Amino acid sequence: MKKTCLKFLPVFLISIVCLIASIGFTGVNAHAENCDSASNDWPKLTFKADSEYGSIEGTTLYEFNEDCSITSNVNESTFKIFQFAVESKTTEINAVPIPGYAFDCWTRSDGKEFSASIYSDVEFTAHFKPGKRDPEMKNLDSRDAFFHVIDGSSCECHQVIFRKSNTELVVKSSNEDIATVSVIKTPQDQEAVLICGHNVGKATITVTSTGNDVYEEATKSFDVDVFGKVPLPVVHTTLKYNGASQVGIESSKYYTLKKATGIPFQEGVITEKGYEGTNIGVYAGYIDLKPGYYWEDNTSGSKYYEFRIVKGEE
Repeated sequence: MKKTCLKFLPVFLISIVCLIASIGFTGVNAHAENCDSASNDWPKLTFKADSEYGSIEGTTLYEFNEDCSITSNVNESTFKIFQFAVESKTTEINAVPIPGYAFDCWTRSDGKEFSASIYSDVEFTAHFKPGKRDPEMKNLDSRDAFFHVIDGSSCECHQVIFRKSNTELVVKSSNEDIATVSVIKTPQDQEAVLICGHNVGKATITVTSTGNDVYEEATKSFDVDVFGKVPLPVVHTTLKYNGASQVGIESSKYYTLKKATGIPFQEGVITEKGYEGTNIGVYAGYIDLKPGYYWEDNTSGSKYYEFRIVKGEE
């Protein structure tokens, strides 16, 4: 059977009328007085969805009691029943569409106009129509991307797959010095977000799928942390004494050097070149990474190294 939606102003009104000598009460917040409290002939309202494209949230059966009751402000998909009792009470029934569909209208089983007064049991049916859908961006929720760069001269790119929905992707990085983002096509003709890290730090990537007649606009954001992956320190473990200062542990802008002193170690000096020693003996030093970097062996803790200067004949 083809349904006919009842078209009225955006806010609809329905009055439940107490039957008193055939006198009915209608209107906004109309309160019927002198009701026959001994009567049990009160109308019942039932609610249902017309298809699998939506459902009813709330009660599907509303039974009036001896208190005179009215309904007011049935607005779009929300049906409100206001009941005068010892304590005023409002009951809401919602027509909830599934993703991809929208609420269309209500119809009533007695064929009357939606705003007509109710004297007997009535069934209200919620109808649904195709609506806009979620563009279904995938793999962007709760994802932190990690990138590994050295000197900003190279970057590892991370690809986040986007399920194609014939909408345009707009992408933005909060800090392009840290990370850049662009849109590419995959071999499967899907769109993907391509992100490159360039310098140590954090950036926020924002991906927006523009809406169209079928899909809603959607925006998702996630953080990327860019870390530097650095080689292990260069250490010259054995040097031959030549009377001049020699570098045992080379310096780097990625970490700081600290010398170990006291017996049995010789004490050298830390220069721009590294930890240097001159006299014969054993030298030791600690190396601590600067924030945002980790070693190529996937560790990030402090490193301890020793080097020694020996006699020339050794």
